[in-house]
Amino acid sequence: MESLELTEVELKGRDELLFRLPLDVKPLQYDLRYVPKIQEKMFYNELTIKIFISSKKDIDEVNLHMKDLQVNSLQIIKIVDGSEKIYETSLTKNENYIQDTFSIKFLDQEIKFEARSEYFLRFQYQGKIKTHEMTGINFFSLNLTIGVFMLCDPKLLDNKEKQMFDYGDELLLQNNEVLEQIQICTHFEDKFARQMLPCFDEPLFKSVFNVIVEIEYENHDVISNSLVKEITKTENKKVYTFDSTPLMSTYLLCIVIGKFDKNTLHSKSGVQVSTYLPTGEGVKSLDALQLAADSIDFLEDYFQVKYPLTKLDLIGYYNHIVRAMENWGCVTFIKKLLIKEEGDEFDEYDYKRNCKTIAHEISHMWFGNLVTMEWWDDIWLNEGFARYMEHVILDKIRPELKIWLMYIEIVYSVALRKDKSIALTHPVQVKVKGDQSLDDIFDTISYAKGSAIVLMMQAVIQNEQVFQDCLRAYMNRFMWKNATSQDLFQVMEEVSAIPIMDIFTHWIQTPCFPILVIDRISEDTYTFWQKCYDSMNSVEQWTIPVKFVTSKGQTGFVMLDQKMSQVKIEGLQADEYTKFNHNALGFFICYYVNQSEVDGLYYSDFMGDIDRMVFNLELMVSGKQVTPRDEEKENDEVDDALENKVE
Repeated sequence: MESLELTEVELKGRDELLFRLPLDVKPLQYDLRYVPKIQEKMFYNELTIKIFISSKKDIDEVNLHMKDLQVNSLQIIKIVDGSEKIYETSLTKNENYIQDTFSIKFLDQEIKFEARSEYFLRFQYQGKIKTHEMTGINFFSLNLTIGVFMLCDPKLLDNKEKQMFDYGDELLLQNNEVLEQIQICTHFEDKFARQMLPCFDEPLFKSVFNVIVEIEYENHDVISNSLVKEITKTENKKVYTFDSTPLMSTYLLCIVIGKFDKNTLHSKSGVQVSTYLPTGEGVKSLDALQLAADSIDFLEDYFQVKYPLTKLDLIGYYNHIVRAMENWGCVTFIKKLLIKEEGDEFDEYDYKRNCKTIAHEISHMWFGNLVTMEWWDDIWLNEGFARYMEHVILDKIRPELKIWLMYIEIVYSVALRKDKSIALTHPVQVKVKGDQSLDDIFDTISYAKGSAIVLMMQAVIQNEQVFQDCLRAYMNRFMWKNATSQDLFQVMEEVSAIPIMDIFTHWIQTPCFPILVIDRISEDTYTFWQKCYDSMNSVEQWTIPVKFVTSKGQTGFVMLDQKMSQVKIEGLQADEYTKFNHNALGFFICYYVNQSEVDGLYYSDFMGDIDRMVFNLELMVSGKQVTPRDEEKENDEVDDALENKVE
């Protein structure tokens, strides 16, 4: 993703630059006609944006985002007595904003945008189809490896042609056989829709999109967020007209052009689910197709909210800047994620990861698309919840995958490692002060630690059905809208009657995590001392949910909200041991002071697979050693092997 770093020289003598658009204008509808010309590596678009002036006073200008677009014509239109009144306009870069912001004004400066009124902004413009960036609008061809992003199937070129192609793409654009295999793709998260159309390119500005696409090649198809309403053909072009999208943010818009194999089935509620893969590979996507349909069925029941669109497409890009992207109704993937190999080509680990990614992206249809974070500092509301839900989904519909074990291995443990150094981590909720910071928040903390916090909220509520009721209430209150972390906490507090706001505001605003120093001071009593893992002298104090299980199967739950706490476990015998943080429901590390407790847990057989994995992780992170038994001198080698596996 693109980033911008402003130097001190650029900022010297200036007030702080603005980075978010004002709220005095609301986009109501985008009508886009998109005309790509492959051999020219250009697109020529027509766009009309219907806007509403939401301010109480007249305003001088409308500000929106644009990047790398050449505007050839711009009109401001107002409907007066049933007829269009067209105004001459000016379009200038607004230097008061951090980047990519342009101001639209009436050429006659005496005229203003009237408060509580509707206008239309009508553009004719053009832009480049990039071959060197994976953002905005891109070419992708088979076997993208290095260099520019417009490549072709090596089987279509001889060695000399391949060498020529390494230095440019003109050869590709003269080869009709290769042109048929081209994919023209889009990827707009987080701030790249502005490279395709002038727009209000922030999550808060949801709108409806009407899309028409004109293409040159008969064998190409077009896929977008909505179903195709009509296809018209002439001698030299095909024109696709799509149904209106639901209300959505700009970063979820998607248009894909290419030649695909398509497979389709329907969910129980009638949603049309399809996979699109390059020609000849479609049959390998049938497993992904069924998983997607099953995921929709599960989530509709889980949230008691129907999938908001009539179709869901899973599209295989030749390559991608990310593993996948949750464009609403038009989810894009690196194509190998949708392919289940057979025989010797099958890799169980990769297959599980691919299943996780598919479930993750479909979770976004609710968390992220239907309810969207207000601004990027709450990206964990999208990504943390989707990471959590991918495991909930697969645990129910594909139990044979034992997906919670993989959660410990590649989510929970990775989050702990990433978050253990205050100097190298950041809070889950980060105050994003400008576009230049967005790259930093799409990371392990937002995804993995975010999911761990969701799991902790479930642990605090202690009742899975009540937790599910919280999410249903949140979904119903904020569907088609934007929300903040505080909105989520407020709803959960109302439904559960638990002070979620007080407990978890600190968790999402504080970097690092606590380590619990646990000392067994008598047969049935433990003391707990919490500290920041990276700072003995830190004054940070968390409210920590601790579930435990004893070696005789007794389970319990305590909330530790003091630096020092003491807990008595009724009925605990001297020959029993207690595993705290049962099933990794809390995001913290346990350090057992008593060597006998460490040895007893290590050599016992009462812990399940998750507890065993977490306990071994705790030993490595805390540096605690196990006393070797005479017959087990190889413990050091085992510990080293475990550490290498986690790393």
